[in-house]
Amino acid sequence: MKTSILSLLGILAIHCAAAETTWTVGQRLRVTLPESYTVGVPFPVKLEFLEKPAVAQKVGLGFDHLLAKGAFGGKLQPIPLRLSVAGPVTFNETLTIREAKPGLTVALFTVFLSPDGTWKNRTLQAVFPIQPAAGTDEALWRKCVERARAQDGAPPDYEAAIEDYAPRAEYFTQRKDNPDARSWKITPQSLPPLADIVAKPGEDRPVYGIYCWAGEYEKAAAEIAKIGIKSLRIGGPWEGADNALKLAHENGAEVLFTLKSGAGKDTYKARRGAFESDEAFLAAFKSNVAAFAKRYGPGGEFEKALGIPSPVAVVEMWNEPNFFYMIDDMPDRKAVEKLREELYPKVLKAGYEAVKSIAPGLKVAAFGAGGADSADIRFIENIFSANPDIAGCFDILSTHPYNKGAPPEAEKIRNWGSYSISNNLAKIKDIMGPAAASKSIWYTELGWHFAGKHGGQYETPKMRVGDCLTPDLHAAYVVRMYLRAMRLGVPRVHIMHLHDADAFNGGFLGRDLSWRPVAHATRNLIALMPNPKLTGAVSDGEDNLHIHTFKADHKDPASRDVIAAWCTTGPAAVSVPVRGSEVEVLDMVGNRKSLPAADGRVRIEIGPYPVYILQ
Repeated sequence: MKTSILSLLGILAIHCAAAETTWTVGQRLRVTLPESYTVGVPFPVKLEFLEKPAVAQKVGLGFDHLLAKGAFGGKLQPIPLRLSVAGPVTFNETLTIREAKPGLTVALFTVFLSPDGTWKNRTLQAVFPIQPAAGTDEALWRKCVERARAQDGAPPDYEAAIEDYAPRAEYFTQRKDNPDARSWKITPQSLPPLADIVAKPGEDRPVYGIYCWAGEYEKAAAEIAKIGIKSLRIGGPWEGADNALKLAHENGAEVLFTLKSGAGKDTYKARRGAFESDEAFLAAFKSNVAAFAKRYGPGGEFEKALGIPSPVAVVEMWNEPNFFYMIDDMPDRKAVEKLREELYPKVLKAGYEAVKSIAPGLKVAAFGAGGADSADIRFIENIFSANPDIAGCFDILSTHPYNKGAPPEAEKIRNWGSYSISNNLAKIKDIMGPAAASKSIWYTELGWHFAGKHGGQYETPKMRVGDCLTPDLHAAYVVRMYLRAMRLGVPRVHIMHLHDADAFNGGFLGRDLSWRPVAHATRNLIALMPNPKLTGAVSDGEDNLHIHTFKADHKDPASRDVIAAWCTTGPAAVSVPVRGSEVEVLDMVGNRKSLPAADGRVRIEIGPYPVYILQ
């Protein structure tokens, strides 16, 4: 099934009796609705989904409108229907347009599909014009119909432009990573002083983490243990998570659990709009946090029932509250951002009080902010500015610095400017002020994606085509992010996601638990450096060269030293200082070879795929 996004999918109008029009979207969708409507008067709509999607989809419906001369007037009204499509199915609905907008000339009935019911992950979008009973602009109406007819036919194959990829057995041979292909650039980055990072004591557990839900972990716990990951961010419902957390304990994993306003499967629907007031919303959230703390906090119900310690160490207060997960999107972006910035401090304070009053041993992570396009910076800054005491309501600041196809060390170019993971970390520390010295910053969600044609679960939406990596480059970016985080002093990185999710192909494992290159590369890194400690740098990013030295296991004084080396753009021939006349070198996934050293140095080619020199 094609799942490419089109702003207006091809449609063919066939005029029928009873003033109805049937619109067809290729072989996927057929919609029958009246040619015109009257405000406040119900009318029938027939939706026929004609094929089985590769992944079950949720249906979103709404009305938008056009003004004179075709100017977009914005959202007319949402439609609160909850429909799902897992195969060919027909829905007969009765709808009503209840609003009359000034200057409205054509109403637009919108249908979209997405795996999670969100607009940003839509896999189909279709728009059908409807004439109001009075005040119709016939010329604009004809233009809408002609435009729709002109786009009839099969959707274009957007993935055809994505780089081809063939699996390979070794990664000593490097490739060029082209900044022009995914709109990024190399610029000087703001880094904490290397000496400060080297002087820090080793972390109690390593940086390597992954994001998943409890049910997913329960099914894949054995595979995650084989990879070696022992830091989990678990989201979604916590009701019935006992077995997943029992497995986490058995595998020695630490858990950060992300909480919202509900414990069950409807937790992601428990947004502000589902409640009559802020007070009711906050009460529901606080009650849910308290129930979780009683169950999974130290000495709680879980420990008493199972006789084992709870692996939950951190609770995170909401997921991406600066996006629609807390308050739904609205046409006025600035207005809804202000609402989110005003509500979230109340959410955080309520949750912090609930946790610390019941399970003070649990740490609280705050913000969990969506960071693509620097959205986290604005959210965090505005909240700190309006709430000077907010740092007293969390132990860890969490954020999600998605870099949209750019390497973890580079600057992503956007039409409004550019941003990078490293520079944004420095900005967040500046915003935190004195609190930055005593609070950790964790990356509880970030990642990169590859194309459906490269084995991903989803075909690539048009808006993500320009950011696609190949699976091997995806693996390289993930392990480099773990390494880069240690250079930045960020102690945890939870990669999105265990499986492909939300139309985002970034999973370590397929749904059949098959391993992707990222799983092999991460297993190799963890096996080499189970408890790494940064000890120095041969090159700290100069000339795009990243060559850092690590103690493989700072908990074991006898453990070996490892040099991790890559070139952001690559390939590049480098001379690296080493001990001995011969060294063992590993590629990204664990292939080994020996190289001679002369005068205390080894010559080696490095590039986007990291290599490791053992000492």
